[in-house]
Amino acid sequence: MRRGARRAEAAWDAPVLAAIILLCAGLGCACAPRATLGGPQRGPDAPDAVWRLEADAALSRLSVRACFADPPEVLVPGSPRASRWLVGAVLAPRGSALRVDGDSGAIDLSEAGAGACVDYTIDLAALLASGSGGHGARRSAASAFIDPDLLLWRPRDLPRGYRGRVRFVLPEGLSASSPWPVADDGSRVLDATAFDGTARIAVGRLSRFTVPSKRGPMEVAVLDGERAATDRGIQRWLEASAAANALVFGATDPTPAQVLVIPSPDGDDSPVRFGMAMRGGGAGLLLLLDPRAHDPALPGEWIAIHELFHLEMPAIRKDDAWLSEGVTMYYSEVLRARAGFLTATEAWQRLHEGFERGRRGGTGRSLAEESRAMGSSHAYMRVYWGGAAIALAWDVALREASGGRRSLDDAMRHLQACCRVHGRFWSAAELVEALDDWWEAPLFSRIAEPWLASQDFPDLAPLRAELGLELSDGGDRVRPVPARLSPIRDAITARVPPGAEHRPGDAP
Repeated sequence: MRRGARRAEAAWDAPVLAAIILLCAGLGCACAPRATLGGPQRGPDAPDAVWRLEADAALSRLSVRACFADPPEVLVPGSPRASRWLVGAVLAPRGSALRVDGDSGAIDLSEAGAGACVDYTIDLAALLASGSGGHGARRSAASAFIDPDLLLWRPRDLPRGYRGRVRFVLPEGLSASSPWPVADDGSRVLDATAFDGTARIAVGRLSRFTVPSKRGPMEVAVLDGERAATDRGIQRWLEASAAANALVFGATDPTPAQVLVIPSPDGDDSPVRFGMAMRGGGAGLLLLLDPRAHDPALPGEWIAIHELFHLEMPAIRKDDAWLSEGVTMYYSEVLRARAGFLTATEAWQRLHEGFERGRRGGTGRSLAEESRAMGSSHAYMRVYWGGAAIALAWDVALREASGGRRSLDDAMRHLQACCRVHGRFWSAAELVEALDDWWEAPLFSRIAEPWLASQDFPDLAPLRAELGLELSDGGDRVRPVPARLSPIRDAITARVPPGAEHRPGDAP
């Protein structure tokens, strides 16, 4: 899975791609004692590796001691870009210099013995000043966030069961945030997905608080910087976003999720400029906040709802973004209507506008091909909204075939129950097959396959007419009118009274 799966779970929201993110670690955030951290102890529960990360108060340097129960021949960074900021490496405790490849940053450990430790230093000031190309690290006045692939050197080949621990040693007043579980001794626990998946760690002067929700606690860390939104306003925003998702999923396993909120002056006038869902070692969310956005502008904005929905879904391979992003894009509008943040007409208007953006986008390839090439072609609108069109068609077909007893909501709950497995990335074909099996007929594949193979955007005119979504003003405005399937149209966006969300075990 290594690099091929690396970004499968990253939810790149095309409307706000101009703003991008990143930084440093630690769920729980207690600072580690300054005692020397030795190598991993052998035993059935012992980690394979332990990293101690020590930062100075100015966040200018990061000293790392990495210890290994069975030292490999070579250590490599998770990202080849990391070699730019590696200052040097020595074998501990002897202090003898180790050979470092200047291009890759690989550290030669061929002469190291059992239980070896390596001390190396990262020029954190230069790393944060670079922005790591806009994708790996960013700092504010007194805090920052970083891709851990820029910090953690590890063996080149990691077995699936590889385990590690990370401990932060920070000056008084600084704390760290990561998506990784916290052990009894305060260290962070890393499984194999921490090295394969996307994650960000934050360190510095952070505002920290926990937001309870039906999906589990959200451990929030807000980087320092000027902002109009208050901590209480951010809490209400995240509570509202999680409550909207509960309208589909109800209460789920109480798995903690890290949420990083970064005041960011870059971007458009949206209250939230960018979002990304992450699964590298645990659930994580990164949100770029407009510093001018006041508390009332946040609840009901679409990006946090969108990213939280990603975390409720199974992890899907990046080549199949039409499914992961399409379904999530569809629900980003539908759930806002159900939660009362949009009227039904506003939600259908936004869906129509999105479909029109999808129709104008693309490079002339089929939807399946556009999805596979999205990272290089940047055909985000075609992929996101082509997938959302399929999601709408699925929802209508399920409701019509079942007489309103089942919907796409039930299908999403089935996928969550069967396939949201930590560390497992699915192809769209596997999940569509799972949905066909759940329905006991090939409804999902029958609808999706022709549209995935077509170079044209799905023709939604017949479905729109049956739903009673009449176009006016030259096709720019949606007006609901009576039609054969208008009861289904109204049910999709019907307001759900508070407390009436889905509960596990409810009949479909």
